[in-house]
Amino acid sequence: PGLVSSALRCAGRGREQAGQAARAARAAMLHYLFAVVVATTLARAALQLRARRTTLRQLRALVLCKDEPGDVSSGQRASVVLIANPIAGSGEGLAIARALRDLAARMGTGMRAELRESVCAGHPRQLAASVANDGFTHVLSVGGDGQLHEVLNGLHDACALEGVRVLHVPAGTGNGIATSLGIHSAAHAARALAGNQSVLLDAWSVTTKPPRQPTLCALSVGWGAVADIDALAEREWRWLGPLRIPLIGAIMVGFHRAVTGAVWFTPARADSGSREGVALECALASGRVRIAEGGPHGCTHVISDYFFLVHACNVASIATNCLMAPRARPADGNLTLCVVRACCGRLRAAP
Repeated sequence: PGLVSSALRCAGRGREQAGQAARAARAAMLHYLFAVVVATTLARAALQLRARRTTLRQLRALVLCKDEPGDVSSGQRASVVLIANPIAGSGEGLAIARALRDLAARMGTGMRAELRESVCAGHPRQLAASVANDGFTHVLSVGGDGQLHEVLNGLHDACALEGVRVLHVPAGTGNGIATSLGIHSAAHAARALAGNQSVLLDAWSVTTKPPRQPTLCALSVGWGAVADIDALAEREWRWLGPLRIPLIGAIMVGFHRAVTGAVWFTPARADSGSREGVALECALASGRVRIAEGGPHGCTHVISDYFFLVHACNVASIATNCLMAPRARPADGNLTLCVVRACCGRLRAAP
């Protein structure tokens, strides 16, 4: 009995020491992660401050001459309204908008430039709806993709998309449309304005349930991981700044939440030997895609499964550092459907 009692006491001390070592290791890991987060946040803030100063310095140093100040279709002299989101990105949207307004005044063509600041969600839509009535020919959306979405819908509400040109000045977190169109900074946007450069951009109408007013979309639409990341980043976790996107993305990959549903679509015309044609043929042969006539809105194909994400992209990039649909084109009349099924492992979903 004495030997058994000694052995039990030794085993108890061993378990206690192992528990203490595990707690110490967890505490050290938490301290390490906290230090990494703080260092990363400070480094990103310093880089963003430097980038902001560089952007403002470039805008103030630009000397642009607008050869064709008027609207091409009507001969009307150009007038510019800048709709700025003061909290876009890291808060530099308003400073960039003021620099662009001063630059437009320096062009020397009599261009009228006016700055309007949004104050809440939905306000950019109201500001854009009044643009056509006020006689403006160009709208500069200084912010991210969210504000551009509201500006486009405001112009659509006023039936002014045909007569007003829209320019996205990237000052937000994502800036997917500007990145896809080759506008990587406010200086690039200013040169596009001065050079009277324009491109076409597809848009489509989205209706959700319960029935609501249709929404005009130009970037992408989807549900699953990407939609969850956007919702958390723009609502609950916005106070974290730029760090919120990779952090929320890592959390989503870790939880690997699956959503069930059916995706109906009509394939774009593709040659049998093309990459798109081969991919569709392989999907049909494996049963991942089924042909089902009589789908909603005349759709002919359906995918039914558990999904990690479903995203339909109009342009190549849905954010500055997220090239989701490399072969997407902004004005080809097609959407690129990106599907990641729930059976995809966490390591494969992480990139």
